[in-house]
Amino acid sequence: MEDSWLKTNASRIDSALNNSTYRTFVHGDAKVANFCFGQNRSNVAALDFQYVGGGCGMKDVAYFISSCLESDDAAKWESQLLDTYCKELKSRVPDVEFRKLESEWRALYPVAWADFV
Repeated sequence: MEDSWLKTNASRIDSALNNSTYRTFVHGDAKVANFCFGQNRSNVAALDFQYVGGGCGMKDVAYFISSCLESDDAAKWESQLLDTYCKELKSRVPDVEFRKLESEWRALYPVAWADFV
């Protein structure tokens, strides 16, 4: 990697993601090619797990979005995509302090994007 802001801050980026309060299982290679969608798109299955372990869920979210959209479109639709993700996540994790999880993960989304880059 060439000398750059990302290279200089790589350990800080990694630390911010690895020290998130709210962690989940991450896929590690969450690109669209590693998901199978049902005909009505309400069913989905993940495959080809590169890494499975604990981490900030935003890592997989940023990687998945980057595999679906060009950078400009990802930035344009970021708010709507994260709103949809958080709405769906909230319906599946009712036993946590969701507002705190959502606040932390939304703040870490650009960090996860930088980590992906």
